Amino acid sequence: MQSPQTPGVYYQRVDVSAPAISALRTDIAGFVGIATRGPLHQALPVQSFRQFQAYVAILPARVSCRMQCAASSRTAANAADCSSCLGTSAAAETTLQSETGQDIWKVSASSPGVWGNDLEIAVRETHQAQTLSVPTGSYPEFSEVASTTGFNRGVHVRLSQGANTVYKVVSDIDAVNSRLIWLHPSPEARLPYDSVLSGFDFDLPILIESIEYTLWVKELGTLTKVYQGLSVVPENPRYGPQVLAQLIVSQFSGEFLTLPASPEPLIIEERRTLPILDLAPIAISPNTLMPLSGATTEWLRCGSSISSARVWTQTTATL
Repeated sequence: MQSPQTPGVYYQRVDVSAPAISALRTDIAGFVGIATRGPLHQALPVQSFRQFQAYVAILPARVSCRMQCAASSRTAANAADCSSCLGTSAAAETTLQSETGQDIWKVSASSPGVWGNDLEIAVRETHQAQTLSVPTGSYPEFSEVASTTGFNRGVHVRLSQGANTVYKVVSDIDAVNSRLIWLHPSPEARLPYDSVLSGFDFDLPILIESIEYTLWVKELGTLTKVYQGLSVVPENPRYGPQVLAQLIVSQFSGEFLTLPASPEPLIIEERRTLPILDLAPIAISPNTLMPLSGATTEWLRCGSSISSARVWTQTTATL
């Protein structure tokens, strides 16, 4: 464009369709490595190499993979996003059944890959709360008890009197009158399991104990995690599939996200149809380790996607 030399009006055509040449980014890095695990086709924001190892694991000789990474200077200096893909792959799993033979939970490794075949679990039934009913103050709708400590709405309980056993869910607690409510007086507040208590002699005390589960996780024989107080009742805050749910990371939108330092080794999925009609507890085999199995991986040729704001890990694996 000409530079005016004297005062006046100047007219000159400018081609607006030709954009100015922009500077190219030169801060994109690429890496190649081997990984055994990690969520498939999902970008994960990791803040350190140690966290990357926790989510994508170490590098055994039995797995071959390609990893391409691209980090942007617009993220934190030690942060990047990683994503894995392994082709058609299955996670190791096992199924927990009830005492009546019904499938209750599917317990599986938190991500696909043969690493899940190294996992074993043990389940133990516990009773964090126990009490006795007071015959003079108990009715089919509620039981007056010696203590309500440890009981809450949504707690799975076993009621026993001699050889008679019934499983129920506490609908509510009346701490003032020391009552466990089986049928809530307000219909809108009732749980799907609410019903009057029957099959017992109300002139005799009834043993009432909570039912929850402790889950041990071992990898290659080493204890790695212990989860206590898990419940099979969806309305309970310690409901297993809620405590150990699949990790969900929202789609990248430019915002900086933070993951837990390491992923949970397991996820739990519900196998029963809701609402639950059979309240039988999980069938427990004392001192028995249940191995997870069925993990498979197959070769996959992955196309590469390099972005100035993301890191993509593309993995192919064989057994």
